[in-house]
Amino acid sequence: MRAYVAPRLLEFMIFLSGYFFYRFQYGVENEFVSFNLAVVQMGVALYALIRYQVKLASLLAVLGFFCVSLLLQFFYYYAYVIPESQLPGSALEYLFASLRLWGYLLLCCMYAITVRRDELPAFCDAFILLSRFSVVVAVASMLVYYATGQAFLINVYIVEHLVRPQAFLSEPSSFAPIAAVLFIVGWLRHSKLDIFLALLALAITFSPISILVTVITVFLYAFFYLVRSVLARAVVIGAAAAVVAVVLSLDCASLVTSLNGFERTLGRASCGVQVMFYDDLRNSLATTFTNQRLTSTLLSMGLVKDHGGLLFGFGLNSSSIFMPSLFGEVRENSLWVSILLFYGVVGVVGFLITVLLGVFFTFQVNKEFAVFYLAVLVSSTINSAGGFYLYSLLFFALTVLIFGRGEKQRPMLGQGVLST
Repeated sequence: MRAYVAPRLLEFMIFLSGYFFYRFQYGVENEFVSFNLAVVQMGVALYALIRYQVKLASLLAVLGFFCVSLLLQFFYYYAYVIPESQLPGSALEYLFASLRLWGYLLLCCMYAITVRRDELPAFCDAFILLSRFSVVVAVASMLVYYATGQAFLINVYIVEHLVRPQAFLSEPSSFAPIAAVLFIVGWLRHSKLDIFLALLALAITFSPISILVTVITVFLYAFFYLVRSVLARAVVIGAAAAVVAVVLSLDCASLVTSLNGFERTLGRASCGVQVMFYDDLRNSLATTFTNQRLTSTLLSMGLVKDHGGLLFGFGLNSSSIFMPSLFGEVRENSLWVSILLFYGVVGVVGFLITVLLGVFFTFQVNKEFAVFYLAVLVSSTINSAGGFYLYSLLFFALTVLIFGRGEKQRPMLGQGVLST
């Protein structure tokens, strides 16, 4: 381990704090106090830019991309798209909203180009440490609730007879990338502790999203990095198809109203998939179950068609202005839907190419960071818990993979500071 890795471990933990320390929730009415740690993350990025060297080519590439996006925001979206779209809100509101997110993502990506590839094990260690902390806090909050009746750091769903921990995260489903990373990295490091904590997180949160993200991440990791032969990959795909078939065959309508937490979680996962294909089921469950991700996706697709944003969207962070006005509490529940609203079909295609390029570069870095990348990618695709605190981690990972400093390498497993 290099001498400079340990100091960056703390630095990485501070950078990750935006996701892991999102809010403090208390009471059976689910009151909360949010923490805006974006400023702290941006401060870490500025410190790193001063402290560490960066490749000139990477610096120019990142700055060039963000400068182009800023010019588009000023001279295309602000000047033409928003005034002609007839969306609620003034063009100035959209401009300020875009500048806030633009500055945050710029510094997150600039921070990424200060990270060397041989420092990625330390970054993974930071994520693992905070993940362990979140699971321990989640268990402690549940013990306190059942012992004293005091609700701290948990979500209480009185109507559904459901209590789920969230630690300092935004919501229980924020455990999705945490459980996935702990499970796979625990297996890579032969750490029974991390595997146990991952399974414990899945068990106590009753989150279909967390279970789904973990399963999909395991599948993708096996498909890309473990399975080599065509026949073996066909078997993996067949097994995945069989699992989907079983999920689709369940009587989710009765399961989703069960008082048993496990059955209700299984029913929510099954209904969440089935309502995507069966309109009759979606209509019959309208009063008892709603797939908010499907609803927000359909609303967003209709909106870009109706307001002329299908091809190029409405500009960065535009949905933060018009979505509350048009649909109330319904917001886009996927980074891909956000990109569709921001930059249209062209933006979605461009981002897809970038994501696939990131998958290609994961073969040249530490395997544990590849797990982190896949977990955050899957979480951002099917979940919005944590918002751009989560999405920024994906942009960070993509920038590290494409522009990261240092030689291309594949370090041995378990080289991190916290190897067990």
